[in-house]
Amino acid sequence: MVVDRTHLSWCLITSTLFVAATIAYLAYAHSVPGGPHGGSWQGLAFGVAGTLLMVFAGLLSGRKKLPGIPLGSARWWLKAHVWMGLLSYPLILYHAAFRWGGTVESTLMVLFTIVTLSGIVGLFLQNQLPRIIKSSVPAEAIYEQLPRVCLALCRNADDTVAQFYRLAVQSRQGQPAPARPTAEPGAVLVEFYQQKLRPFLQPHVVARSELNNPSRAAALFARTRAAVPVASESELGLSAHATLDQLERIYTERRQLATQMRLHHWLHGWLFLHVPLSLAMLVLALAHITMSLWY
Repeated sequence: MVVDRTHLSWCLITSTLFVAATIAYLAYAHSVPGGPHGGSWQGLAFGVAGTLLMVFAGLLSGRKKLPGIPLGSARWWLKAHVWMGLLSYPLILYHAAFRWGGTVESTLMVLFTIVTLSGIVGLFLQNQLPRIIKSSVPAEAIYEQLPRVCLALCRNADDTVAQFYRLAVQSRQGQPAPARPTAEPGAVLVEFYQQKLRPFLQPHVVARSELNNPSRAAALFARTRAAVPVASESELGLSAHATLDQLERIYTERRQLATQMRLHHWLHGWLFLHVPLSLAMLVLALAHITMSLWY
């Protein structure tokens, strides 16, 4: 979710409530002889308010499962999730008087801290990564279509190399076999394509491929060009360089798609930490409340 001007009212309301709660806590902390604690009526008030905000923020997932019910727009619930979730953290700290208590309470605060920080990181990523993708990935495609686009690029490269290979075969017809076949323009280019480039063009990029690094890839293409002199066998040498130029363009597009895929994983990967820990936090909060009331 992008934080824009429509968040201004939420920011003002949250800031006002935070300042009011902070003033109330400071007054309460200085008025209690034994110091603030969660069992006082003021501490309980902070705890109830913070817990209600936690639950309210957690209702976002439930709202997503009921899109047809008129309970406010999804965008409104996202804003409420962000700002009320942020406000709940200081309220719970005021409830605990900045002490983490026993095992359950300490575990709860650790989870709460991780959930809050992961949410802040996720919000930052959602606001920054789309801009990075737009500026650094000119060949951006729909994420779900990326495997299909990669296969199309691979087929394009296959056709390009096959066309060059047919020319290489025709140019060698009627000529004696060279002493060093690997030095031929056709052999050098085809070997480079089959061993280095084609595996990189697949939907799942080889993690240790040299082509993952743009500077190493440029050096690899340069070495391959150097091994195929333009003057060698005239038309074949020129065709080899033209083929390498086309393959490098295909490689550049595939690398951009790999960058998009990686940034997309960053954009959504934080949810795999944020969501389950949020559920665990709510369960522990319920356990904390039950234990406090029971004992």
